[in-house]
Amino acid sequence: MDIQLLKTAFNKLLTSAYFDKNNLVMRRRVAEFAKRITSEEQEDAVFRSILSVINGNDNALLSRWLDEMQLMFYPKSIVKEERDEHIVTNILDDVAKIKRVIVRCDIPVELLIIDVAWILEYGYTIDAQLDDKICYANRLELCDDKTKGVKKGNAFFKRYHKQYHRWWQNGLDIANKHLKEGDNISIITFDVRNCYHSVNIDFNVLREYISSLKENVDFNNEPLTKTVWKIYERYWELTSHSNVNIFSGELHGRHVLPLDLFSAQIIANWYLSSIDNYLLNTHTDRILYYGRYVDDCMLVTTTQSSSINNIIESIEEEIPGLFRRKEGDDAEVVFQFADNQNRGNLSIGDNNHLSELIIQKDKLYLYRFDCQLPQTSIEQIEEELKEKSSEFRFLTDDIDNRKSSLEFATLIEALDPARESGRRFNILENNSYKLSIFLSKLANRLVYYPEKQRLIDELEKVYKYFHDSMLIENYLLWERLLTIFVLGGRMEYVEDFRKKVNIAIEALQISEGLSEDPDNFKQLIKNSLHRHLDESLLMAQSLAPHNGINMIYHDTYMVRMHYNRYPLQEFLHDFVSRGAKLQTYNLNYDMERMDYRWMPYYIKFFDIACVLSLTRPQSKKIYENAYKIYLKLNKINDADNKSYLESFMYKTKHNGIDSVEFNTSLSDNICESPITVAIAEIDIKEDYAINAIQNFGTVITDKVYDMQKILDLVSTIRNADIFILPELALPIYELREYCQY
Repeated sequence: MDIQLLKTAFNKLLTSAYFDKNNLVMRRRVAEFAKRITSEEQEDAVFRSILSVINGNDNALLSRWLDEMQLMFYPKSIVKEERDEHIVTNILDDVAKIKRVIVRCDIPVELLIIDVAWILEYGYTIDAQLDDKICYANRLELCDDKTKGVKKGNAFFKRYHKQYHRWWQNGLDIANKHLKEGDNISIITFDVRNCYHSVNIDFNVLREYISSLKENVDFNNEPLTKTVWKIYERYWELTSHSNVNIFSGELHGRHVLPLDLFSAQIIANWYLSSIDNYLLNTHTDRILYYGRYVDDCMLVTTTQSSSINNIIESIEEEIPGLFRRKEGDDAEVVFQFADNQNRGNLSIGDNNHLSELIIQKDKLYLYRFDCQLPQTSIEQIEEELKEKSSEFRFLTDDIDNRKSSLEFATLIEALDPARESGRRFNILENNSYKLSIFLSKLANRLVYYPEKQRLIDELEKVYKYFHDSMLIENYLLWERLLTIFVLGGRMEYVEDFRKKVNIAIEALQISEGLSEDPDNFKQLIKNSLHRHLDESLLMAQSLAPHNGINMIYHDTYMVRMHYNRYPLQEFLHDFVSRGAKLQTYNLNYDMERMDYRWMPYYIKFFDIACVLSLTRPQSKKIYENAYKIYLKLNKINDADNKSYLESFMYKTKHNGIDSVEFNTSLSDNICESPITVAIAEIDIKEDYAINAIQNFGTVITDKVYDMQKILDLVSTIRNADIFILPELALPIYELREYCQY
């Protein structure tokens, strides 16, 4: 291997960190690393040092990186105060009491680069063996010929929302099809409790499996693989010395998977693929559909019985041998088919490694549907899941619509399934999700109308709504909340919110039994939350920078660019001082900034063409220059230039071209089914049209607002492939938002 592989690995890591909304510590580490390699000389020196470590020439440096790894703990669930279910109130507990935690790991960027490089070199072969119609989560963006590995460019893992949508949509489509054909069907959903920290990885078995896929490689001595194994061993050392209950008892000493290593996501799919193999090889006559999203599983079967027994007995009637109660503990459910006799002698394809995984009891459900009865329940969950996985879920919505108000969002939030006495068919619906959608849409509106009174009213409701224990429970929303306050120009809210969160962090409590050393463990949680708050605040402030803030996210182009009003706004002279609130008179582009070497996201060709069109007469030269900048910013090297240009210009002929694939699959562009066309038909008054022509190139709030209303109408059409808009001029500054739809 050479340093080019490591550079490619960092490019993909950089993009992943930019779009990650949860691991803000990793995002900060990646930004600081990117700032270290702004010149070619710095870049080569840093990556050569990583290569030297991999080749075993600098064990001291490797040890230093490994020693920097440390566990971080965040709230996973909060203890709910017991209340009479007939009493409804918005009064919350003053102090958050943490019931369960999620474990993350702070890992140096150099080790993450090594981990990603291993995936590009070897790990992709594991993903290539998984069935795309069964395993949906954490799938790599492989070339059409999977033996060629991961696509070039910044493509890495497939987009979450598309994969998640396919997982449940395929199952519900098959269920509806059989119901219409007169079959009674059952749907079984289940997942594994604390999956990543319940597995027990045997690297000898994994090494044997990879060796069967990648011939002529001695994985016992291969340096990249040996280095990655050392990262895992260091994580196991940390967990084995932790006094947190997650790693105690039967789980103590297990070789678990860290959430923050990308290779762990691929290894988890391999580990759990035994569930797939068992179900599809032993119950093919009954199973109509089976899909797995990490450890969340959905089964659709033809109903074998109408009896209503306890959950395990009822599932046994549908899929014999799937589950059983764990001996001596009626509350725990395990995989019955994993009870093999040859424990400790795990071979590839064996199920024994699944025998100690526990099924999460509050996620285990059986739904039975009679084809002769109305199917309102299944239709309801389909609509809810469509909204949850829609590509448009973070885009604008008509704020005048009553259902876009905070009252609607909080009403949905109040219907917390954990407090319901009976569970409806909404097992896959996260009620706080609607609140998250509302906040995203409000933030986008505030970019354009920061002084609009109804938006300010909503902003103030948000400010008052989050308090006390809710601040801890919704820590993943801190950055979004602070962003709203910044975009709305309420800096006093930013400071007061920070103070309220700090008070809530210091006041938090933990449930008994979470740790053998509760005081120390509580402090570890507080430290993790304080770091999360600091990064949330810095990212929000970067949208409207002021003297005194750390400019790390500006210097490395990691600021949330989807709040920009204009194409490539981050390359404007005034962006550093004005952030997201630039006006048309500020559109003075600094072309030298386009020489930056490590863009964290894909730069679109049409954006660059738009920028060049603003400063020079229209000509063919604009597109030639735009294409050169496009190649440079997206790190497409000269060797790939010609083959990529061919695939870029002639996508439908890709089968006859030995092309290099970047970011998107060429085969995805071939229409294999009828397309859906969305049309917005509205009347445009003549004086409006004249005004639009006379004021072309001028930002007028009403024009932008009218355009967004049109897009809102169009985007209500589910899964539209093509949008047809009214016959009007589309100003250049509106093109970016239009393309986001």
